[in-house]
Amino acid sequence: MNKEEQKIYNREYYQKNKINLRESRRKYRRIYDHKPEIEGKIKQSKKKYQMNNKEKIKNRSKEWLKNHPGYYREKYSYNFGGMRDEVLERDNWSCVDCGMNNEQHIIIFGRRLNIHHKDGNGQSSKKPNNNINNLETLCVRCHGKKHGNKNTKKILKGGNNN
Repeated sequence: MNKEEQKIYNREYYQKNKINLRESRRKYRRIYDHKPEIEGKIKQSKKKYQMNNKEKIKNRSKEWLKNHPGYYREKYSYNFGGMRDEVLERDNWSCVDCGMNNEQHIIIFGRRLNIHHKDGNGQSSKKPNNNINNLETLCVRCHGKKHGNKNTKKILKGGNNN
C-alpha cells in the first residue's frame, strides 16, 4: 500500500469508526484524569525510599557495575560511529574555531567538548555521515553558533558570551 492509498484507507476507517474512536478517547481521559496527583505520590515515595536506603542503592549499583563490565564504554561507543576519540585526538582535544581545550571547557561549561557533523547528517538523520573528515571538535559556544542558536545563554552554564 503506497502513501496515498494509506491516507484514503485511514480517512475511511476514521469516518466509519468516528463514534467508537471518540468514546475510547473519552474513556482514556477519564481513567487518567488524576495522573499528575498519582505521579506526585509515586515521586514522593521514590524519594523517601532513596533517602532511607542510600547505602543499599549504592551497593546495588556497585554490584551491577561489577557484573556488567564495560557497560558505559559499550553504551557510548556508538556515538559518531565510534569516531569520537579519534576526532578529539586529531583536533588535539581543543575547539577548532576558538582553540579552547577540554580542561578549560570542563571548568567553564561543566562538560566535555562537542563533536559536530559539518554536513549536518548526525545521529537523528536518515543517513548519518560519521566519516572522520565530516566531524570536528567544537566548544559549546562555537557549536551553538554553527547551529545558528541566537541565545546560547541557555546552553551555557557560565563564561562570557562574546
